[in-house]
Amino acid sequence: MGNRTGLVLAVTGAITAFVAHGMLQLAGIALMAVAAAGLWLRRRPGWTQRRAEAIGSWLTAPDQETAPDRRVPLEDILHPPPDDPSV
Repeated sequence: MGNRTGLVLAVTGAITAFVAHGMLQLAGIALMAVAAAGLWLRRRPGWTQRRAEAIGSWLTAPDQETAPDRRVPLEDILHPPPDDPSV
């Protein structure tokens, strides 16, 4: 989460928590908690890559081989299919 986004969430949550009552007050506290967590996680460099590698190791069996490096050209994906005269 970016710094601006985290600060906007924190300010919005604080205003909602201190001005509103009832369920809106809980929503404001939740917004402040999300903002604090987002700003804290941003400070730790490389946490997303380590987490993705850990999750990837859970999802794939160790004996599976990786996909080949061949990719489909973007032009092949973006061109519409040819008109089929048999239809």
